[in-house]
Amino acid sequence: MKPSKPSPKRKGPKKHLDMNRAEANRLGVVIQARPTAPLLSPNDAAKLLGVTGAGIKQWIKSGKLPAVKSSNGYWHIAPADLEAAVRHRTEAPRKRVLVYARDPELRQRLLACLAGQDVDLIAPISLTDALLKLAQLHPNALLLAADDGGWVLAQKARQTAPLRGSPVVLVAERDLSDQETARALSLRIQGFQRLMAGKPIAPEQVRILLQTLCVEA
Repeated sequence: MKPSKPSPKRKGPKKHLDMNRAEANRLGVVIQARPTAPLLSPNDAAKLLGVTGAGIKQWIKSGKLPAVKSSNGYWHIAPADLEAAVRHRTEAPRKRVLVYARDPELRQRLLACLAGQDVDLIAPISLTDALLKLAQLHPNALLLAADDGGWVLAQKARQTAPLRGSPVVLVAERDLSDQETARALSLRIQGFQRLMAGKPIAPEQVRILLQTLCVEA
């Protein structure tokens, strides 16, 4: 009778060594540091996302993207932080801003100051179109020229339940009259900006407009 072979030992689940560095030092065990992903420069991050390096730096300065600055003045970004920032921007609902001005040149200047922001721009080409989009799309904020159409839209927004609390900002290339100021107060207009005729909107004015519209700069 042939001797039976010993049955192979069953392999149990692999046990993972779980100890902190202090315990490892006490037992003489060497714990190898986990490899970390290399930090990215703004240009590296920009290439990954298909945007400009200036855009990445704007994210950093506005606090949307965590980064550290080295002693030589260069920014460094952890890949995990970049991934989290992109996920937040893609998953967060985009705000809708309606921009209206009867004057095409002024309308273009207003649209230009919001270009590049993380918002959906609604740019009606007429007052009738603006009223239709106001009723259908329910924008989160309104940037309006202080002309006849702008006042109509501001009043209509305050009469529409979903829009009663939406920020409304007026702009004009002149000061508001006393009557217009009183009307703006009665309509709970959040802000007014006087623009220089025929000139680009100043960066400081853009920043104030964005803040008043509750749109992140």
